[in-house]
Amino acid sequence: SLRFTIHPLVIDGDLIIRDIFPLPPPCRTMKLSFDEFPAMDSNDKYLLVHQPPNLSLLDRHLAIIKQAPWTQGEIWDICWS
Repeated sequence: SLRFTIHPLVIDGDLIIRDIFPLPPPCRTMKLSFDEFPAMDSNDKYLLVHQPPNLSLLDRHLAIIKQAPWTQGEIWDICWS
């Protein structure tokens, strides 16, 4: 016999912060294809984006610094520093 005791989740209303919006307007934007969700990561200087068929390194102004064809298949996640 298997028995479960499940207690309700109680969320303290004082822990909820509601004043995070509105967000400031973006300073830069870039158009990405939504056929596939691009894998991306950043450090304090660059943004690394995989948008098939390329892997691109962008600066703070979203200008492409380096770009290389990526033929190794899907990138599901990126982690770098």
